[in-house]
Amino acid sequence: MIVAVVAEKGGVGKTMIATNVAGMRASVGSRVLLIDADRQGSATFWTQFRSERSLAQIETQDIQGEAFRRFISVPRVLYDDIVVDVGAGDGPNLDTALLHADCAVVPVRPTGVDMYTMQLMDTRVAEARDTNPNLRALALINQASANPRHQALGLAVESLRVGSENLVIADTVVGERVVYQRSHMLGQTVLEYLPRDERGVEEMLSLYKELYGEEHPAGASQPDREMAHASGGSR
Repeated sequence: MIVAVVAEKGGVGKTMIATNVAGMRASVGSRVLLIDADRQGSATFWTQFRSERSLAQIETQDIQGEAFRRFISVPRVLYDDIVVDVGAGDGPNLDTALLHADCAVVPVRPTGVDMYTMQLMDTRVAEARDTNPNLRALALINQASANPRHQALGLAVESLRVGSENLVIADTVVGERVVYQRSHMLGQTVLEYLPRDERGVEEMLSLYKELYGEEHPAGASQPDREMAHASGGSR
């Protein structure tokens, strides 16, 4: 399965989503290729940090432009899963990713400026489906405020519901949490980072299930952890 993480706007957390998805998939025994199609190279740095630790390893290919277009169709038979991290608003790379992906994840922050770009992404997904009709596209609200009084989340969901014909709103909502930055700096997923951030773990497990249609093994004991937390048995 090829999952492409794409967006018109930068700063929406594409690399964080891509690396967590790739790392979680590798942790269940899949042979994973992470394609870094963003010239900033953040996903490549993440895998380099990861290679220094005793974690499920991920192969990485740092490639953009015409070389990316020629390369993307080759490794499908060599890997169980491919995750592509595309630079923000990168026309050729983004179009190439959409034409080959089984699923596109479009992270978006629940802010007015970010929401405006989703109409552009909706159009690009529609155009990609002329060639890739089975493309599934999820609009993933990311970096949402944890403040229950903050109304931006509800407004963002309504904006996506009204303005998107080709994007499905993901059930998962990813919060604005320090654990995402801290785990990334260590080459880890949120599931691997200690001390454990239960909310962050729940969010990534939820996204994993939406993408792959199955529970991640780390979620099997989640009810037990929640009961322990409620009874004061964990931090």
